[in-house]
Amino acid sequence: MISKFLLALTFCILCIFSVDAQCDQRYDEAISDSFVLHKNIVYGSNITSDGDVVDLTMDIFEPSFPSETPRPVMILAHGGGFFDGSKEMAEVVWFCEDFAKRGFVTASINYRKEASVLSLIDREKMIKAVIRATEDYKAAIRFFYRSAEESNPYDIDADYIIVGGTSAGSIAAMHAVFMDEFYKLPSNYQGWVQEIVGDTTMIGNSGNAGYPQEVAGIINISGAIISPIHLEDNADIPIFSAHNQVDLTIPYAWGHPYQLPFLPTLAGSLPIHKKMKEIGGYSKLYAINEINHVPHTNFDGTKNEEVYNTSMRRIADFLRYVVPCTEITTDIIDHQHQQLTVYPNPAKNRVEIKGLPNAQEYIFSLMDISGKVLEDRLIIQQEQLDLGTHSNGLYFLIGANTKTNDVLTGKLIIQN
Repeated sequence: MISKFLLALTFCILCIFSVDAQCDQRYDEAISDSFVLHKNIVYGSNITSDGDVVDLTMDIFEPSFPSETPRPVMILAHGGGFFDGSKEMAEVVWFCEDFAKRGFVTASINYRKEASVLSLIDREKMIKAVIRATEDYKAAIRFFYRSAEESNPYDIDADYIIVGGTSAGSIAAMHAVFMDEFYKLPSNYQGWVQEIVGDTTMIGNSGNAGYPQEVAGIINISGAIISPIHLEDNADIPIFSAHNQVDLTIPYAWGHPYQLPFLPTLAGSLPIHKKMKEIGGYSKLYAINEINHVPHTNFDGTKNEEVYNTSMRRIADFLRYVVPCTEITTDIIDHQHQQLTVYPNPAKNRVEIKGLPNAQEYIFSLMDISGKVLEDRLIIQQEQLDLGTHSNGLYFLIGANTKTNDVLTGKLIIQN
């Protein structure tokens, strides 16, 4: 058996590691290399501009590992100019997959679109398309509040719903959150809202009526808003924006979609950022010099690795501000400890320990996320540890040097 001293030390290191995993390095890297995909979940329905009733669907990406606390939610909507695209578009699915691997429940949503681009070369039709997409986005937000209240099958924390998207999807998200006061709209826009929604509440009729639609933050990629006036009185909603500075589709500063003067003037990411700073809100802007409209994609639809990876890092920084961390308070024994590297991870019942000098001097413990010691005397044999048989989940592997009291810590996913 490991001595009481080493067990106490191990528990303290677990506390240190838990704080580190939950706070300092949240979202920086995948905790698992997999996720659970729930396809075509119906979150509402509504009438298209052609008079057809359609179901509104989303794909939900759920982390494949358990969590001690309910998980934050990220909802993303695809681009496509309100006439093209779907929830399967890689430009949003990449983010959904990667953040699900890091601990978020993520969703890629469909919303109502027009039949063709010709349906949108008109100011009124373009604004009405935005209103319909905004209605649908609000229903998607309310879907997660409803899900959390009824049975919470995805184990979410509805206090931390982050919304966003790319291009048209980001425009829909921005207006779903900020276009919430009818009186701020121009008179002709007010008429179009009443025509489509049927009232002046700005709630919409796409589903999940009666549930909240507040959000904790917005991820705006190549998006815009009809006017920064809608940001006023909303300084408490933080925004992350990423935008190509030479975007010819949706303006980075002020301009018209597709540079067509008969379409509405939009405020892009730069004036959004400036307005948030002016009203005392929290805003981060990643200004990019790329050719493509959605900057983390190439023209052929493949991933622009440099821009995407930078976006992931900056969004992770943003999320640390949006989703607060619960610190663990404990008396820590001050001993040296360093990261433990194991392979494979996820593992089944055996792992290899990489790059460990004097490996024969270490004894290892396996703990679950509650701190319960499941294995207390594991010894390396030919660079391998036999973990025994355990259920799928997140564990902590901790090695204590019997001579120096140095400690190694590592996260481990068991997936049989």
